[in-house]
Amino acid sequence: MTTKGYDTVTNENVYAFFSIGPKGTIPMIVKFTRLEQRVYNVALGWYNQKLKIYDDNNLTGNGDGMKIFQTVANCIVDFLERNTHASVHAEGNWIKKTKAYCLLLQRNYAAISNDYLLWALNSEKGSWEEFKGECEKYLAFRTKQKTYK
Repeated sequence: MTTKGYDTVTNENVYAFFSIGPKGTIPMIVKFTRLEQRVYNVALGWYNQKLKIYDDNNLTGNGDGMKIFQTVANCIVDFLERNTHASVHAEGNWIKKTKAYCLLLQRNYAAISNDYLLWALNSEKGSWEEFKGECEKYLAFRTKQKTYK
């Protein structure tokens, strides 16, 4: 991706930033939660001021989706650099979001694959396989550094 992401502030496994667009300045977080030994889920949420919670079920509609995706990618890179033995699991909470993740991975695969291993959960086989860009078949994604620094 050639879009520059937002600057973030981190506190262990949580990164905070602001989405800036026509709907104003919206507080956002990227959070890494341990799923199993060495595997962490990455979640993106925005602060819903009406409900006073971080919401990962809805989009902000702030017109900066690509910049937000780049920010999440930057957070994943930073997290993996700080946790060299970890893998990151990404899964959309609805199919359209998962497909968007896949399309972004597909477009940026050449750059990603230089430094990272990338797997996808194949819905037809029910198992993990090396990412091949077949977006209709994938339910989730995992990545980790190829080599430890």
